[in-house]
Amino acid sequence: MSIAGKAFLSRPGGTGKTHILNFMIDLALSGRQTPLVFASTSFAALILTNGQTAHLCFSFTLSLHAPVNALSYHFQGKELKL
Repeated sequence: MSIAGKAFLSRPGGTGKTHILNFMIDLALSGRQTPLVFASTSFAALILTNGQTAHLCFSFTLSLHAPVNALSYHFQGKELKL
């Protein structure tokens, strides 16, 4: 089975977002796929199966000596400046 795609859920608290996402993650894992699971907050990442923050997942860093809004992005060993 092959599953590909993105999921973004935005609903009020208590509507089952985490339950649905964890079901989708478990489905991908059972098909021997490795889903990339990240969230915007550490609490949200903690309650997702294999979850992590977007900052950790993509190695976002912000330099204190860089101009305002300068953001470094590391992905697959390459550094991009945004």
